[in-house]
Amino acid sequence: MGKATATDKSKPLKFRVTFWVERNSKHVRGKKRSYENIKMLVLASYEMVRHSQGEYTIIVSYRDEQGLEEIIQNIIGEIHEQADWNNCLAEDVCLAVLDGSERMWN
Repeated sequence: MGKATATDKSKPLKFRVTFWVERNSKHVRGKKRSYENIKMLVLASYEMVRHSQGEYTIIVSYRDEQGLEEIIQNIIGEIHEQADWNNCLAEDVCLAVLDGSERMWN
């Protein structure tokens, strides 16, 4: 077996995830289920803390910047997808890094 190098190790990064879920029309149900599904099916895959409805802190482990970008785009896409499956829209989806930098994705 080869030795593990610094590039083989995952790096953890803490994010603030915020989003709103709105119904497609006032005659449709699914807003509550959208929030629940996003929490259980998307964000629960990461170390997560819920602050309020639509506001979470997650810790993402990644190996390189390309891998981090893929993970973030996957999270954003899945949030939108879960809302859509429940006849809702995910709005203002934002992932902000909590490391003192001002990096964010939306």
